[in-house]
Amino acid sequence: MKSSRLLSLLLAVCLLFSLSSCSERGNTGQQDPAPAKTESSAADTAAPQEDTATDAPAGQQSAGEAESAGQQQTAPEDAPYQADYTLAWHAVLDFGASYANNVMRTGVVSLYSHDRWTIDDADGTDFFSWYTGIVSQLYSDEEREELFLAEDGSWAYPAEIYEADVRRYFDATTEQMRDNPDLYHADTNTYYALAGPGVGERPLIGIQSFEQEGNLVNIDLLLKNEAEQHRRMMLTIRLTDDGYRYVSYLPQSVNRTITNHLLEEIILKFGAEVTRSDHVYHSTGTGKFLSSSWTVEQMTPESFNGWYLDYSNYIYTYGERLMIFASPLGENTGWFYPADLYEAAAKAYFGLSAEELRAGENYNAEYGGYFSPHPVGRGYTPLITLEDYDQQYDLLTLNVSVSQLEAPDRKMALTVRLTEDGYQYLSYLPR
Repeated sequence: MKSSRLLSLLLAVCLLFSLSSCSERGNTGQQDPAPAKTESSAADTAAPQEDTATDAPAGQQSAGEAESAGQQQTAPEDAPYQADYTLAWHAVLDFGASYANNVMRTGVVSLYSHDRWTIDDADGTDFFSWYTGIVSQLYSDEEREELFLAEDGSWAYPAEIYEADVRRYFDATTEQMRDNPDLYHADTNTYYALAGPGVGERPLIGIQSFEQEGNLVNIDLLLKNEAEQHRRMMLTIRLTDDGYRYVSYLPQSVNRTITNHLLEEIILKFGAEVTRSDHVYHSTGTGKFLSSSWTVEQMTPESFNGWYLDYSNYIYTYGERLMIFASPLGENTGWFYPADLYEAAAKAYFGLSAEELRAGENYNAEYGGYFSPHPVGRGYTPLITLEDYDQQYDLLTLNVSVSQLEAPDRKMALTVRLTEDGYQYLSYLPR
């Protein structure tokens, strides 16, 4: 994934600089205007027309005031100072967001694109992506041109300046920052990219709350994308005498009880049938368990069509399928899936959009739905045994054993992302 991000980084950098030229130089995350909380979060307001990094929104709670009593809070004994909403707001902005028209959203190039991130796992790509997003806040247009504009018109960041700026926000080692030779160029001792990623989805960000524990501040975030899907994330910073350093950006643990019923449902809906009551299952003839490896990025409209055939067999009785999925072409012409049911399942279990699905060959605009795949022969259907499971934050991984003909069982890991009321399939990979 990181290599694909490098293929078009220059495009994103150019876009960032063109956006920043429309605004004045903004404050860095270490400064302290005086905001206060608004009643609605940024995730509940309209999208901005342009990206402008500014001071924290005016008219909000003053720095240092207690949230309820309006009194001064004292810093914990093991912290250099007391965190306030102003600091939390700037920490969220400087991690890779933009703010305009009372709305905060993830930046064009941003660490918010990670599902999870920690300083221990960070690499040179992370720091470079972050730097291209914040450099316009650290330096004026004139300063950037003087310091970073190369003779060929590209942007090149001298290592001395770049690494000092990164260390203002991260406890990064030189090895971490220089680990990618496509970004750090030892012959010139500079950082630059030949290309970079295109601009993807940019969810809205709302600060829900923050809590200080010693010198650590945990900021509770709600991210909402255009499909109205919400994610709760926790951004953690460590307070220092000269500001703060980013520690981690992790999903919040989902309050779900992992029951045998939930585990069985995840297996069956992925493409299996119950054979016995001791958590041993058979793969369906077209089930995903037949794959040697799979990730949700590989899901195509055609492969989803095959999955939905098994899913509908699990959800509906045969009599219900005859009524709901009767083909408009008549008997013995396969099933026909109404678009509302079909597309809802694609969004819920795989995050696929209606636009993606309708680009496939199974969609029929005249009838407003999708025809089922052509029937295929049913070959070997392996046994699937659930061995154990593991939950890390919002990720639940089922470790399964899949039988093979004349070969040792395959040890596989089926991973889903839990939500408060459901889950999405992410991957099925060898252990």
